[in-house]
Amino acid sequence: MKKIFILAIAIQLVSCKSEKETINPDLVEAEKIKNNMIAFSIKDEEYSKFPAYIKFLNEKELKENNQGLIAERKAFVESSGLPNSTNFLDWKSSHTINDAIEIYKQFCFSNKDNNGLFVFKQYGPWLILTKLKLLSQSDDKSLQNIKYLVDELISAEYSGFALLHYSLDFLLKNNYDKNSIAFLTAKVVNYASKLKSNSSSWAKDDIIKQLSPNLPLEMKEKIAEGIMNGDKENQASFTKILELNEELKK
Repeated sequence: MKKIFILAIAIQLVSCKSEKETINPDLVEAEKIKNNMIAFSIKDEEYSKFPAYIKFLNEKELKENNQGLIAERKAFVESSGLPNSTNFLDWKSSHTINDAIEIYKQFCFSNKDNNGLFVFKQYGPWLILTKLKLLSQSDDKSLQNIKYLVDELISAEYSGFALLHYSLDFLLKNNYDKNSIAFLTAKVVNYASKLKSNSSSWAKDDIIKQLSPNLPLEMKEKIAEGIMNGDKENQASFTKILELNEELKK
């Protein structure tokens, strides 16, 4: 009888311990996402501080205020196989920069007729150059890849001039072919002049239109003002690109 009583207590203790150690899978997943987002937001290098200047709508679509199209294009980018803020660490644990470049090229090829491809051509190169730190590498293959991705950004008329200038200057400092750099720089100047001539390019209302409709208007206005303030610094980088363009003409 005593043995049975002791056994019952032991079972009860194990049962209690098991209950205490039960883990809520939702909390685990939330913690996992949190860690991924923290890693994604680290700005430990100069180039990793450059924000993603991604436009989900062209000028015509902005006027139509098509929120459904924004959601569709965000989902399109997320379907590419490249990481985002919620799975960054998980993705990096099993992939390399070269994997990212191949995924990028294949997705562009497979979706060459998709009218939202210009959005992916802004996100993919920005991600690989900054978050995956391609700009920390200066071997010949990496320089070729940097040149390729900068050209992709330019083809999508990317307006993050700070990243463009840093990348072009990085190529120059690492003795990349000057004629190739001059060609890229001239292309930036060409389309950027067009963007600057369009005053609605980064107008506050247009920024608000691209933000989630679920956000309070006051919050969206603050976000838009922050982007516009950052845009002033971004324009200073465009001036540096103009200067670099003139230097390379000599």
